[in-house]
Amino acid sequence: MKVRDIDRCKRTAAEIILPDGRNLNQELVRAGLAWWYRQWERRESVLRDLEQEARDATRGLWSDPKPVEPWEWRKAAAAARKSRKVLGASNAQQVHNKRNPRTKWHF
Repeated sequence: MKVRDIDRCKRTAAEIILPDGRNLNQELVRAGLAWWYRQWERRESVLRDLEQEARDATRGLWSDPKPVEPWEWRKAAAAARKSRKVLGASNAQQVHNKRNPRTKWHF
C-alpha cells in the first residue's frame, strides 16, 4: 500500500498494489467498479483514461444511464437527513427503494 494522502475526515487515500504487481485502484476503475475522484487527482491521466474506457464500454456502474457520483449522493443524503430533522420525528416518510419495489416507512 502506498499512502498518497489523509483527508480532513482522516480517510487514507492510497494505491493498493496486488501480489502480481497490478494496481488495484486502476483495476477497479477499469472494470467500472470505482470512480476516478478528480478532486484529489486532477492530473491523474491513467485513472481518467481507464474511467473513460469503462464508460465507453458501459462496464460496471457505467451500465446505468445516470450513475450518481458518490460525493453527490453523500451531499443529497446529508440534505435529506437535515430536512428530516427539520420535519421532526413524528412525520412518517415513505422511501422507495429501486432495487426492492416494496415500500418502507421511516419514522
